[in-house]
Amino acid sequence: MNIYFCLLGILAVGFIIFGIYFTLSVSKKAKKNNVLFLENLKSQGFNIEDKKVLKQGAFETDYYFDYTNKKFVYTDIDTNAGDLKPSVTFPLDKMVAVALIKDGTAVHKNAVVPAMLGAKFFGLGGAIAGATAMHSEAQVGTIAIKVLFEGFNPPAVLLPIIESSVSKSDELYTQAFMFAQELYGIFEGVILNNKAEKEKHGGSVKVGTKKSKTDTAKSVK
Repeated sequence: MNIYFCLLGILAVGFIIFGIYFTLSVSKKAKKNNVLFLENLKSQGFNIEDKKVLKQGAFETDYYFDYTNKKFVYTDIDTNAGDLKPSVTFPLDKMVAVALIKDGTAVHKNAVVPAMLGAKFFGLGGAIAGATAMHSEAQVGTIAIKVLFEGFNPPAVLLPIIESSVSKSDELYTQAFMFAQELYGIFEGVILNNKAEKEKHGGSVKVGTKKSKTDTAKSVK
């Protein structure tokens, strides 16, 4: 009997040691992948001027902003596996509309390009992830940010914040919604700045480009 308990004890200690070793290995892998990603980002001329982090259990999403070069990128990190999946780099200066979507409804939307916030806005870039998830007065099924671009492919991108049913009384919901509002605020500010720059340089006329006499005549009519 004593030998039996000794063997159980040895096995238990072995499992504990293996668990600690595995956790440290995964953590090391995640850190290494993140370092490699950031080094690659900087080698492409990306200046990290701001960073926003959303943690949800074993998953983490990091947003990096380069306001000088007008672009942003984000990464999804699975801390359980140590995997890191980066997005493509998106142009901030080509953003024309943004909406904060909760359960398929825009709860916040900028008024910069109102004509693009109808069916066209919600139709671009695929269906809203998690829109079919259970939601009610007490539950939320999805929270996401949708951004519309002009002169960029893809023309729209959906940035998911919550993709499964979560209780509105849960701390996860509170943190996620606050993060979504913060992200929306950043994008709305960028779009307002883009609009101001466009109006400053004569609408769609590019900087350094003179209007032709024909264009002038058309504007007078």
